[in-house]
Amino acid sequence: MFYAGATDKKTFGCIYSSADGAAWKLVHQEKVKDGNNKERGAYGFFGFARGNGMLVAVGGGDNISKGGNARMLASKDGITWDGPIWRFENNGAMTCVTFGKDRFVAHGGEGPFAFFSTSKDGKDWSDPSKSRIEKWQGWEKMVRKIAFGNDIFLGLGATRRVVTSGDGLTWKDHPDPERTRPPFISLAFGNGVFVVGGMHGLRATSKDGERWDNVVKGEVGEHINEIIWTGREFVALGIEATYKSPDGVTWTKAVSNVRPARGCYGAGTFLCTNLRGTDCYRSEDAINWKPIPRVADCFFSGAFAYFD
Repeated sequence: MFYAGATDKKTFGCIYSSADGAAWKLVHQEKVKDGNNKERGAYGFFGFARGNGMLVAVGGGDNISKGGNARMLASKDGITWDGPIWRFENNGAMTCVTFGKDRFVAHGGEGPFAFFSTSKDGKDWSDPSKSRIEKWQGWEKMVRKIAFGNDIFLGLGATRRVVTSGDGLTWKDHPDPERTRPPFISLAFGNGVFVVGGMHGLRATSKDGERWDNVVKGEVGEHINEIIWTGREFVALGIEATYKSPDGVTWTKAVSNVRPARGCYGAGTFLCTNLRGTDCYRSEDAINWKPIPRVADCFFSGAFAYFD
């Protein structure tokens, strides 16, 4: 089943599901609590994960003055979703989540404010206001992408931030004061290696998040906004370009007809959306894309995911 994080025309976060990536059904919609806009739910959902028999969606809102919050939802069946909402000083949305070491780990924040939260069951979460990771030289400190593999959690942030953790609780930064490491914007794990993407077709690999190898670049403008491990190969979705590799080292390139910002793969089908989430596409090869009919009164502003 495919899942998509969306935002409706009233800026409330939604979750849609689809068996084929073409026809979508609304399964969750956030609401205002007691008519108070500062007690509203999430604006969107930006990460999905599965573990311990549960599906988890994380998101929230990044506008503190208008009810910023961190939101975590859990579901056993993908239909009924429920979970906590956190509001605290210098709050912001959860931007990503993964599962490893028998726990869910989510990261989020807004600008210079960065935090994380963990949960064993997807329902009870540690207090993100007490789990800060803000000692970083860049102005924006929050982690935007996270993956688990090789027995470690690896997170990527803006301003070249890279963090790792052996348990999801204690995090180690990997500073790059000489700026020899390029900035990364997308992340996947598969075949025993982490693979990242960046601006202008950048790709690189690492087994531990500390040493980065096999750095290659593409053409100007081919920003790799999403990397997917299909179970057989890595597929890097760039602006009007798709790169494929079985190992993150040797790549083949094909010109595509879309400008993807987010995507996923499942059941032989790739999905992607543009930056605003107004245009969505599906493909069998991640090269030739066909538009998906728009869902009325919403746009796919958040993450795509597939769980069989």
